[in-house]
Formats: sequence, structure tokens, C-alpha cells
Amino acid sequence: MISRKASSGHKLGQLIGDWFEEYFVLPLLNNVANKLQVFIDSRFIKRVVRGRQTN
Repeated sequence: MISRKASSGHKLGQLIGDWFEEYFVLPLLNNVANKLQVFIDSRFIKRVVRGRQTN
């Protein structure tokens, strides 16, 4: 398999998208999830699972 490196523009887009998701979208989703009394699973929320800390 040939390894291809991502362009710097793609990496920048990923960083911006991750920031937007963590600091803008996730707080809104948390509000909705709390009102609906449902669990929200996100890679940005750290939680203890089976005695270990995970991302």
C-alpha cells in the first residue's frame, strides 16, 4: 500500500473542524442531550470506562 501524506490545507481544515466540533457543536449537543435525558458520546469527553481513563 502506498502511503500518501495529507496536504497542509487538509490538515488545517481538520484542525478547524475539530475546534468547531469541540467548542461550538458539542456544547449545543450537550444541552439537547441533557434536556432529552440521553447520553452523548464524543471523543472530546473523557470518561472512566472499566476502571481506565479513555478519550
